[in-house]
Amino acid sequence: MQNLSLEPTSPDRFVAKAATQHTNHLIQNAARTATWVADAHVLGAVAAIVWLGSRGGGQRQRTVADHIATTVAAAVIAPKLIKKVVNRTRPDRVVVGPDRQGVKTSGKPHDSFPSGHAVHIGALVSALSRAYPEKRWHLRAVGAVVAGTRVAVLAHWSTDVIAGLMIGILLEKGVRHVLAFESRRRWVPSNIGESVYPARNPNFGAIDLGRVAPPVRDGCYGRICVDWAT
Repeated sequence: MQNLSLEPTSPDRFVAKAATQHTNHLIQNAARTATWVADAHVLGAVAAIVWLGSRGGGQRQRTVADHIATTVAAAVIAPKLIKKVVNRTRPDRVVVGPDRQGVKTSGKPHDSFPSGHAVHIGALVSALSRAYPEKRWHLRAVGAVVAGTRVAVLAHWSTDVIAGLMIGILLEKGVRHVLAFESRRRWVPSNIGESVYPARNPNFGAIDLGRVAPPVRDGCYGRICVDWAT
């Protein structure tokens, strides 16, 4: 199968050239350090540790950890599959002159689209914002800064990062729908009063534990609140 080739847009080239003209070794080193926060290996390890640690915690902690671990796994796999069918040359191979001013080459030369780091960020920030809505703007701000480092180090065009963030958000939403569906499918009525039924509580993030009750139209099923799939 012939791969799809994508050319950078005019705004892409403008932003990349500006990043090249206003960079130096210090900026590049700082940006490359920050970008490690969204590296697949780092996120995968952290998600695994959090998931294992949550097994001894409460219902909400385990549910949130399940959601985050599944989301991170999907976000790591998805960009690798897309890169197999889409070719786009990275800006660090195109717009950087002989004096690279600290700009290093990133990954494979034609794996620019989408930004895998941006996919990871979009998915993780979306998941965390759902679990901790009171912190969503802080999470989004940090995510935007880290995603921007991929443009600063000229590993990706700006549209690679924007597309990656959107893909990550959509992946997280898909994971929520799948987990909510599986939870509804496995729901079994229990004895009245048994505290195994998650009920919505606006003062407790996305999920809390309440009394057993049959599923209602806007309620929760199994271990995951329907709110996660809205």
